[in-house]
Amino acid sequence: MVTELKGNGLKRAADLFWGWDDTMIWSCLEGEMGRAYAVLRHEERKRKSLGEKPYIASAKLDIADFCFYGGEASEELVLHSKDIYEAGFKILVPQNRDWELLIERIYGDRAVRRVRYAFQKDRNCFSIEELVKMATRLEEGFSIEEIGERTFREAAGLPWACDWGGQFKGYRDYKNRGIGVAVRYKGELVAGASSYTVYSGGIEIQIDTRKDYRNRGLASSCGAALILKCLERGLYPSWDADNEISAHLARRLGYRFEREYPVYKIGLT
Repeated sequence: MVTELKGNGLKRAADLFWGWDDTMIWSCLEGEMGRAYAVLRHEERKRKSLGEKPYIASAKLDIADFCFYGGEASEELVLHSKDIYEAGFKILVPQNRDWELLIERIYGDRAVRRVRYAFQKDRNCFSIEELVKMATRLEEGFSIEEIGERTFREAAGLPWACDWGGQFKGYRDYKNRGIGVAVRYKGELVAGASSYTVYSGGIEIQIDTRKDYRNRGLASSCGAALILKCLERGLYPSWDADNEISAHLARRLGYRFEREYPVYKIGLT
């Protein structure tokens, strides 16, 4: 049976994800964001022991558009919320090949295999001088601002920008835990970089540019400005790329590539 984990249960599940260097996993295990589910088992030799706590054999961490699977590959966990994922959108992240095979078998051609790009989490990889140059390299007529209440609410109503604060309970929550910058042109929002998710030591970066304003350096300026603000506050601005364009931008900003890894996108039209 699939059980939701809270409090001490999250700590008990942490071993299943040991060594997995992803901030969204940390966010979930810390109880900052997302929800965790597990399959509990009793050891055969101790099954009759009074007061024995079952151990966590498998777990999944469901946070934002992502779901991470760890521990023993479990059909029960992959089936959990399957209908919801297929009706919406989800990126499934398997810990190993056993999970990959299970996802492929259960979802079939509804699971589209893709590659993402992970980057090292090293505060020393950035050049402050270069970031300042990039952050201020805006064409005439464009202005950059910190995301406040007005911008937060405006972005929430824009399909291309709604992820800037989509994982927060509201603006007050975002103000307390989030951080972001946005670019305007003639008063209109055209680009921004924000905390997609948060954990105790930093954020996961989300950058979006309105389609008709792409290829004008706005993503670079927003990304650089947000990285600088994070470093000033002692936060780490983590970057994980969905595609080669995002990976290229990460390198320009100073991030060092670590590895490629497979994911499965569910609910793609």
